[in-house]
Amino acid sequence: MYSKKEELFFLLILIICINFVSSDSSGTTSSNVTIPDTITPNVTINSPLNATTYLSNNLINVSLNERGSCNYSLNAGETNNSLTASSNNKEFTKDFTGISNGNYLLNIFCVDNFGNMNNTEYVNFTINFPAAPPVTPVTPSGGGGGGGKTIETFTIDKDLIEVSLKQGETKRETISLENTGNTILNFVINSTNLDNHLIISESSFSLKPGEKKIINFDFFAGENELSEVYAGNIVINMKDTKKVINVVTRVQERNPLFDLKAELLSKKILKGDDLDMNINIYNLGDLKNIDVLLYYSIMDFENHTLAYREESLAIDDKLKIFRTIKMSPELEYGNYVLYAKVSYQNITAVSSYTFKVTTAFDKYHIIFWIIVASVSLVIALVVWMIRRNVKRREE
Repeated sequence: MYSKKEELFFLLILIICINFVSSDSSGTTSSNVTIPDTITPNVTINSPLNATTYLSNNLINVSLNERGSCNYSLNAGETNNSLTASSNNKEFTKDFTGISNGNYLLNIFCVDNFGNMNNTEYVNFTINFPAAPPVTPVTPSGGGGGGGKTIETFTIDKDLIEVSLKQGETKRETISLENTGNTILNFVINSTNLDNHLIISESSFSLKPGEKKIINFDFFAGENELSEVYAGNIVINMKDTKKVINVVTRVQERNPLFDLKAELLSKKILKGDDLDMNINIYNLGDLKNIDVLLYYSIMDFENHTLAYREESLAIDDKLKIFRTIKMSPELEYGNYVLYAKVSYQNITAVSSYTFKVTTAFDKYHIIFWIIVASVSLVIALVVWMIRRNVKRREE
């Protein structure tokens, strides 16, 4: 053990060494230590967003996590295009003035005040400013002719999407949309009753005449999502015109105890008729001879229940039953969903089947009778001509 005097002596020597090391050549001491910055700055492209179409003026907006400067390039062109810096040299902007319609690759090049560069950030975007309306010349009174007529029409390749998901699963569906008119069309896509299970790749965009576009719809179910059927629709809007895609999303348990299948005897039901259905239940578990609760109903694509029944059934391995639901004669023409659910304690399985309520003379029947009438008319005309020729020969 050291004595008190020895400890004080060693402490004094230590203090002198520290002061000597930190002293500069003039004899003054300093406690400031400079650590060089070698970390690249964090670059965030706030605008434009990746895979986005812009129909009006927008800004390039870039931010840094420290002071610096930024340039940009379009489509791998010159990299010395400057951006306007904010007062703190952490945010940089430039508008799209002078950029023509088309697809673009935007690369950002930023350097902080210590010379560290980040040139890895980029986005792809599209500029599609609407064309100015054509000027139609005024035709003097009494003159002939006129300007071309603007046609605003479009088509989609499906009107129904049915998706079956297990808990925690994601599936992608697509539609093809085409501008069949003769002018640029602006579209807006939204959905009803599907927000908790659907992501739309693009909700607004424009198409030139004759241009087609594939739209992605990503459906998903949560890990703990209840086994259920969700009906809704996707609406494609273009000015005052809209087209609706009906959607049915079935969420099944990841490890189901039951398999359930419910279907009608026909996809088309006449208004006022009863609904005849087959329901098949399969027990996939080890529990046999159990009582389950069966619920089945008719619903529309606004998730309104129009008629339903519920009953308790005993099942061993499988069960096949035939059931009928009496429908109101006031039920409107259109598309509907047969929904079925079987439950045992807190375990469920669901099934769905889409169908249409129609009149006896829907478009297919009308086409059939038009063909029959046309054929009958041709036959009658041929018979009349034959008789006329025979009569002329007799004369």
